Amino acid sequence: MGTAAEANGVDPRNGRWIELPDFDHLFQQLLVNKTDPFVLLVTGTLSQDNRLSLGQWAFGAGVADDVADSDVVVDMLDINGQKLAQIPIPISFTWFLEGFGAVDTQSTIFARQISLLPGAVRLQFTRGNTVLLTQNLITKLVSDAINLVPDVGFVGPALQRRMALQNMIGAMDSMMAAQNFMGARQKLSTSFTNAVANWLLDDYPLNNATGISKKQVMSLIGAMANQIGSP
Repeated sequence: MGTAAEANGVDPRNGRWIELPDFDHLFQQLLVNKTDPFVLLVTGTLSQDNRLSLGQWAFGAGVADDVADSDVVVDMLDINGQKLAQIPIPISFTWFLEGFGAVDTQSTIFARQISLLPGAVRLQFTRGNTVLLTQNLITKLVSDAINLVPDVGFVGPALQRRMALQNMIGAMDSMMAAQNFMGARQKLSTSFTNAVANWLLDDYPLNNATGISKKQVMSLIGAMANQIGSP
């Protein structure tokens, strides 16, 4: 799991504990096929001095969280850097601990389901007037998905196969950073798709709540290629 999923904390919206199974449940809900609109599950850790560390993300059908006021917002950007939407991310640096009450903390975790708009390729996190981080959501989601494939799901040596796929994702990330979105889309749709098709078994056991099947990986790749847009 990512940074946020491994930490224990509280949900500032209702004061209840957040544990690893809570994140497992959220990820599993997003990995099943539904008729709901597409949403993006964004998780991470934020410190009071504005250090942001991203956790595991997921994409699937679901319902976006209700909008709430916050000085931490996510701007959803298209390939031209145009803002498609701005979504507040509720953050609290006060945890409620049983037997202690309210306790201030230097960092906190967050998990938010947001609607993924067509054409969105990057998320920019801002707190107040400070830009914290800009993340390519295409490569983030595909990279996280590859990391969720269990070793037994690979044809041949899992370490080398996973590393090769991650290197291809890194190359696509560099292409998009250089504004070569159509080249990245072509690579994602052809050589990367072929590599996943050849290097993952058609069926393999999923031994944890956040494992991902080959079918789900292939579906995600297709969705992300469409997200970049047609040439």
